Amino acid sequence: MQKLSPRNIKNSVILHRGIVGLRSALTSSAKFSTILNSPDAKVLYEQHSADTFEFKLNNPKVLNSIDVEMVDIVCQKLKQWNANASAAPRVALISGTGEKAFCAGGDIVSIYNAHIGKPGFDKSIKADFFADEYLQDYELVNMKPM
Repeated sequence: MQKLSPRNIKNSVILHRGIVGLRSALTSSAKFSTILNSPDAKVLYEQHSADTFEFKLNNPKVLNSIDVEMVDIVCQKLKQWNANASAAPRVALISGTGEKAFCAGGDIVSIYNAHIGKPGFDKSIKADFFADEYLQDYELVNMKPM
């Protein structure tokens, strides 16, 4: 199996690690405006142009650790693009809010809390997170070239 990397993911998907210069170039003429979501959402969106779309991880309190809800939000958009390749952008950016981190990875604290049965944490998170995250990876790899 080939290792996933920005070079071999189809359709020029770029994993953007908070490069300020690139963000400035993309948003210099307008404020970062979100579409399809509220400012409090865990994942924000912006359509920079017909060819450029940005997912912005928005959970800086936990260093933008990705949870099941965030995976589902991104995966839903990827599935739409895979169903209709003409609507898909040529470039999809993933960035993060906050000053400390782009993304700390998976939200293992929630997974651990669910595992030990801490109140307020659904035990299904343990299985759902990894299954959903792998589906998201699959959707990324299977984006149709334009």
